[in-house]
Amino acid sequence: MSAKVYPKSSIREKTRDQITEDKIRKGAITYPVSLACVNFQSDGNLGYLIRSAACFGAEEVLVIGSVPDYRTLRQLSCGTASWMTIKSFRNPSEYLAYTRENDVQVISLELTDDSINIMDYEFPKDRKISILTGNESYGVPAEIIMNSDCLYIPNPGYGACMNTAQAANVALYEYVRQIMRG
Repeated sequence: MSAKVYPKSSIREKTRDQITEDKIRKGAITYPVSLACVNFQSDGNLGYLIRSAACFGAEEVLVIGSVPDYRTLRQLSCGTASWMTIKSFRNPSEYLAYTRENDVQVISLELTDDSINIMDYEFPKDRKISILTGNESYGVPAEIIMNSDCLYIPNPGYGACMNTAQAANVALYEYVRQIMRG
């Protein structure tokens, strides 16, 4: 069996850090949005969240609960943790105090009786927002639900709900899509 030969154009010649530095130098866009999470059980989900935040131009990642050490975050986020501001809060009350002090609109991704279909929701364009996703097992704490707009992502398939980090990707994409549309 012979080895497959790839054309030079399919081989990446720069590291991820070099690509990121180039994008920053060329004026990568950031938006007044943060991704937030509630004490993920899987550090991998936090890594995915950080990577998505960096790719879609979020200003920061907000973590309610524990944050793994920097080396772990850097590995799990494919290096993007080096470029992202990450703030942690001990509990939901501390997070909500931060959002109030900084005039940040909290938008929770949670399945409640009053949740709004994300396809029908107009993201605020005139203020900072924080898109928050809950813990993989118990979701978003009631204290935050009561102080936020709650959205759900319709799942037309047979699955009941999405992975929490993936739901954050969908919501951040929809936010950026609406901002770019104007």
